[in-house]
Amino acid sequence: MSVTNKTRHGSHLIMDPLLFSLLVSAIPLGIVVGLGAGIIGMTAWPLIVPLLLVFGGYPLHEVLLSSMLVDLVIAANLSLFYLRRSELEIDGVYSIKLGVTAGIVATATAILAFPLLTQYSHLFEGGSAIVTAILGFLFIVQAIRMNDITEFKNTTTHEKLRQSGLSTRQKDAVTYGFCIIQGFLTGLIAMGGAMNIVIVLMFIVGYPTLRAVGTAMITATVMLTMTVITYIILLQFTLSTLPLVVLYVILAAVTSYLAVTKVQNISERKLRLVIGIVVLTAAISATAQVYLIG
Repeated sequence: MSVTNKTRHGSHLIMDPLLFSLLVSAIPLGIVVGLGAGIIGMTAWPLIVPLLLVFGGYPLHEVLLSSMLVDLVIAANLSLFYLRRSELEIDGVYSIKLGVTAGIVATATAILAFPLLTQYSHLFEGGSAIVTAILGFLFIVQAIRMNDITEFKNTTTHEKLRQSGLSTRQKDAVTYGFCIIQGFLTGLIAMGGAMNIVIVLMFIVGYPTLRAVGTAMITATVMLTMTVITYIILLQFTLSTLPLVVLYVILAAVTSYLAVTKVQNISERKLRLVIGIVVLTAAISATAQVYLIG
């Protein structure tokens, strides 16, 4: 009799309309997440956290862990890809040092913030992705303004783009300083994508786009690994969103890998145009989602 009851209960869970809706919505959202992550290291946070928290009704801490797990798998997958591209001149040891620095800050912040987050759960319900949209427009405008001289393959190190007016020591100070800030954000609100690091490496330090993305992916992988382990321990190995996380990871990982392989040999100008379009699409999707689930 108990076996029959368990079977019926399992069938009920499988046919749960809410879970089914979340699984269906994960397909397009997972693809968008993968595109954004594969091209510029965008975090899954704006598309996953509000949906699972508001519409799904899952516990806040588990939702934040879910978002970081998706970011981590994508970052780790793409890190392996970029480490094989020796022509990009990515310094793996330097990237790992950045990741450890950010990870220490993220871990400490997560431990301190963890018991306080539920008091401010309303802040995680999403909102207008205006900052992301502005970044998308900036990439598009920059791509349009680039002239024929800068129409080169982005696998090369073009001196015009690399010049930043900073000394090596100043570049290191800026990079490490921002990694500390990124670690704080990751530990505080679990927003652990690599895009913020990419932007700093591109526009302040002066890295070519793909070198910036590759460096940021390795950094994010180390940082997120440390933070995710901390969250798993604090949650006592509980994750009710696991089926959704697995689906998001599969879709996003495949899409991000396809995206990153397609942009390797296009010009820097076209790459920045693609980045702008993808970032804008993600911003619009995140904003529309908030209104739909609100």
